[in-house]
Amino acid sequence: MPAALLRSLLVPAGLTLLFLYQVSLAGAEPMEDAFITFRYADNLASGGGFAFNAGEAPCQGFTGFAWLFLLAGLRLLGAQTQLTAQLLGLGFSLLAILLVHRTALGLRLSTPWLPPLLLCLSAHHVHHATSGMETALFTLCLAAATHLTLLPRPGKAAFGLHLLCLVLLALARPEGPALGLVLLAAAWVGRGEDPGQRKRVLLIAAALVSCYALFTLWRYLTFGTLLSSPATVKLFQWHQGTGPRLLAGLRYAAGFFRTHPTVPIALLALAPALWARHLSRGARVVLALWLAGAGVIVLEGGDAAHFPHWRFFAPLLPALCLGCGLALHWIHPRLSTRGRGWLAAATVVLMSFHLPGVYMNLAFTEFHNPSPSGVAFGVLDDPLSPHEFRARGGLWHHLTRRLRPSGGLEFALARWLERRVPAASRLATGQMGMIPYYSRLRAYDLVGLTCCELSRVGRSPARLKVLKRLKPDLVLLFDLDFKYFRRDLRAGPYRLSRAFRLAREEEEPGVGARTYYLFSLPGVMSCPSSSQQVPLMPAHAEQALSLARDCIVELAPR
Repeated sequence: MPAALLRSLLVPAGLTLLFLYQVSLAGAEPMEDAFITFRYADNLASGGGFAFNAGEAPCQGFTGFAWLFLLAGLRLLGAQTQLTAQLLGLGFSLLAILLVHRTALGLRLSTPWLPPLLLCLSAHHVHHATSGMETALFTLCLAAATHLTLLPRPGKAAFGLHLLCLVLLALARPEGPALGLVLLAAAWVGRGEDPGQRKRVLLIAAALVSCYALFTLWRYLTFGTLLSSPATVKLFQWHQGTGPRLLAGLRYAAGFFRTHPTVPIALLALAPALWARHLSRGARVVLALWLAGAGVIVLEGGDAAHFPHWRFFAPLLPALCLGCGLALHWIHPRLSTRGRGWLAAATVVLMSFHLPGVYMNLAFTEFHNPSPSGVAFGVLDDPLSPHEFRARGGLWHHLTRRLRPSGGLEFALARWLERRVPAASRLATGQMGMIPYYSRLRAYDLVGLTCCELSRVGRSPARLKVLKRLKPDLVLLFDLDFKYFRRDLRAGPYRLSRAFRLAREEEEPGVGARTYYLFSLPGVMSCPSSSQQVPLMPAHAEQALSLARDCIVELAPR
């Protein structure tokens, strides 16, 4: 093998090994909401249509069409959906790292290894690689669109590839079209740009708008609405009015920048590069992406409280890492050789902790020492909560551990329902991920994320009328659900029939609740009344509920 080729492969190979090592120790089991898309993909592949419950009216209860179509197509070929989603996410996240390296080389940065290394050290990028969500696909599409915007190539093939990346970006997440147009606008603006390139940008923008308009028309004809159910719930139910939603979005963005202080520092350090002719295009694109991305996140109201992994900001991290490389490239000529080395080292250390980084400590099998910003100075399962570092088992064991079927209370409860509940039963619950997916029951989302009718009527008492019409056989609530859904039990004569909890006290990774309560209609699932009654006090319940001791089920996670 020629020495030049070997040297060119050295950095990508090192990044690949480091990234796989990061994922093996600090990746994530599939997130709860990922199973919503998994169920839609399975139904679509089996001919059940765009519905959470096969055969019902179409309802867009998922986020990204591109991710759904990809999973459904592979499901048609016989692939297992969860494993496929995690392997695809792993591959897409790795490709994003390598693409950032390719972009840095194309921009001829003085330290082309720095941007991909920073992305490789990002705990959020590592976490979403195996989370099963569409985040990895969206991150890759945004990184690819950024690469093609910064390094345009002539020819029809390059034009088509650029348009394809932007269309996939638009179909991957709702904010995709806005970010794609921002990229094109940032490429078009600027003095001294080639008129031919400007014309090309305008043509791509016109083609993107046309493609997305046709897609929007198809979506309206298919689902009867321009907004998905998750968007309807988030915009009009979680936040009562525009003001509270903007306030929630500002709090979300402020929380991100507060726990990641080097992000605004890096963006400010990039500002002088706007006046450097050979760096202005890159600096303009990075800053425009971050301003537009943060603005969209604020307008959306941020993310849900139970998603602490900053998944809305994660797709912007490749651009930020490129921005760090651009800023360092601008600063380098103004420093001595020794100063350059210290600056590069300080940048890596700071960014590895505050992006935050999956910082490894091999001296201990357990390491519980959270940093002031809430990031554990140890190997993490959750980037914001310290977990133990398991040193036994080797790299392959830890990597495959992320790709096995999910464990924990939700998985065990779903399997219990699959075995003990009649297949024709209808379940209403606020947890629409793993439990409906593995139990295979016809399920209705009390939040409205996957049920269009419930998403449109909003909160009680309108929701109560819908539940009285649907009349589910079972209602499954976990502790905090009582605060929001306890009044909905009036939709029928529901009685508490089972309580579920783990057989041991400590939580497994991915478990979201401590105790679940199953209410049933008479005759669906009876509970012996002669057994000793045990008082139970769910969160926010006005009074204790009583249940026979024999009906308290202790489940052993996988």
